[in-house]
Amino acid sequence: IDTECDVAVGTEMRYFFYPAVPNVYGIWTNNPAAPGTGVFSVGDGKPCDKYIDETLQSGLERDSVFFSLTQDLGNAAEFRVTSYYTDRTSSFANSTRGYTTKAAPEPSPVLGPFTPLPTDYVLYGGAVILRGVDNGTAFSFSPNSGYVHDEMEIGIETWGINPELTFKLTDNWDATIDAHLGRSVSSLRNPDVNRALAQSYVDSGALNPFNVAAADPSIVSSILDYRREQDTVQTRKSIQFVTNGTLGSLPAGDVKAAFGFAWANDGAATRAGVGAYNFVNDQAYIEGDRTLTSYFGEVQLPLLDTLDLSVAVRADDYSDFGKTTNPAVGLTYKPNDILTIKAKWGESFNAPTVLDEFGVPAVYSYTDAYGQAAPGPDIDVFNEWDGEGTWVLHLAGNGGNLKPQTAENKALTVELTPVDGLMLSTTYYEIDFDNILGAVNPLDKSTKYASPEKYIWNPSQAVIDEFLARASNGSNYDVPASSVAYLLDRITSNLNSAIIKGFDFNINYTHEMGSGFMSYGLSGDKILTLDRMAGDSVTDVLAVDTVDLIMSGNIMYTTENLTARWTTKYTGGYDTDDALGFGQSSMDAWITHDVMLAYNFGEGQGGFSDGLSVRFNIDNVTDEEPDVWYKNASLLSYNSFTLGRVFKLGISKKF
Repeated sequence: IDTECDVAVGTEMRYFFYPAVPNVYGIWTNNPAAPGTGVFSVGDGKPCDKYIDETLQSGLERDSVFFSLTQDLGNAAEFRVTSYYTDRTSSFANSTRGYTTKAAPEPSPVLGPFTPLPTDYVLYGGAVILRGVDNGTAFSFSPNSGYVHDEMEIGIETWGINPELTFKLTDNWDATIDAHLGRSVSSLRNPDVNRALAQSYVDSGALNPFNVAAADPSIVSSILDYRREQDTVQTRKSIQFVTNGTLGSLPAGDVKAAFGFAWANDGAATRAGVGAYNFVNDQAYIEGDRTLTSYFGEVQLPLLDTLDLSVAVRADDYSDFGKTTNPAVGLTYKPNDILTIKAKWGESFNAPTVLDEFGVPAVYSYTDAYGQAAPGPDIDVFNEWDGEGTWVLHLAGNGGNLKPQTAENKALTVELTPVDGLMLSTTYYEIDFDNILGAVNPLDKSTKYASPEKYIWNPSQAVIDEFLARASNGSNYDVPASSVAYLLDRITSNLNSAIIKGFDFNINYTHEMGSGFMSYGLSGDKILTLDRMAGDSVTDVLAVDTVDLIMSGNIMYTTENLTARWTTKYTGGYDTDDALGFGQSSMDAWITHDVMLAYNFGEGQGGFSDGLSVRFNIDNVTDEEPDVWYKNASLLSYNSFTLGRVFKLGISKKF
């Protein structure tokens, strides 16, 4: 639901006028003792469902080309080149654009020159009038004839070329040299509202929030000639050499190895902000690049007939993050044809992208989160609110100065093949993450304890102005300190660490049936531990609002031409924290069923059916609806997004 509706939602304050000396001077006052003064509702005071006008899936227009060429060069050498080009535009239906005005201050009685009668007034005994003053009203611009609806569009154009040369170095060693050259250009065009300009028209009286349709259409057009625009260009150049072969022999078998090195250069440029339509075309790009040099190797040692050891290491040298070395070790034990046991340990390193380093955050929203009610203990967990402002200013996006994400991972896998066609496996895993990139979730109470520095209560005007100065669209907001309860810093940072433990499993059985095969499968993942750490604070993420079990089962029949499959998906339920006070304590599990039928007519028989394939799918056959989680005002489904029952038909043909 929302309040920026076709029928304005808000309040007006009415003032009383005493003409002390007719046509000379008088007094305006909102003193409660004066007749007809006070705060009055605008319209019916009811919000509207703006989300009903939005689509669940974006519109998509895509053009793609793929090219591949392979040439045998003789003498155990082969050259291959692949290339691609894609141009894709996604459009997202928005609800109508609107604005929420700032409440007018409450003046004390004023004695001054006579003021001509305003347009909107009520006569009291012929000598006394009232006029309405905006006290904070939300409305949509759509009733005005100058309103033109627009949609958000995200576009991406990308191309790349990959040459690859494979050849033999010796009888025991092969080598591959591959390279990549690619470029992508992405764009965002998201309609917005020039809030500062809208407020100026409200203050001057040219835009009446109680009657938007009466405003001059050119005023609305000028307010809506405003859009968030961003263009981003990314490039990559890389080359890699890998060789693999046999180092020697041990009593249990050959020692296999692979070695290589790689060089890459990643470039990025971006320009973004808010302004009149197409303003970004005149903006300069922020540019940066990174060079990465890597060396890697792996050796497989057959220690025993039943035991293999694998040791790998990778060394990376980043031009901006420096050097890192990450090892990995694996053991495989196979005492017979029935049992296989695998153990792995390793470290990993993930550097932020060049774009992450630019640091161009933006104001995400400026909303009256509490009305006139005090923030409760779930919001103000340290009792910091001074009781004045009730609005919250959000800042989000990339902020730069990021550290690489790292992880240590362990896994133990057991595989069993007790009879022909039957395969059972399970893997226990532990992953220890550090410096995870993310932003605080204001609906998660634990983040207020774990990252209190992200919630800046009772900010001064200087702090607010500094906060807005960090944002690409900060100049669009005129935020008085008296209106703000707290600032919310949702800029991406190395927010926390985490430990996750769990196991996944897979069971599959296949046997012959008639001219084809029947197969039955069941797989899933169970999370046992998910703890998030920020400073000295540890949060059990599994305690509330988190699914810890997902499973999928299927039955499939296949022949040379026909494939038929039934799939059942299970998403477990969980306890909730009742964030909005609706009395919810748990969410139900959710089960859906999908059906797929495919027929391949085959190749070589001639005619139209030669190379023809047809596929028919029904997703969510029983049209199941997930339980609704009242986690935010949008009333979004709690997990496992669904469009309901969906029918899909696909046809492909080879020529």
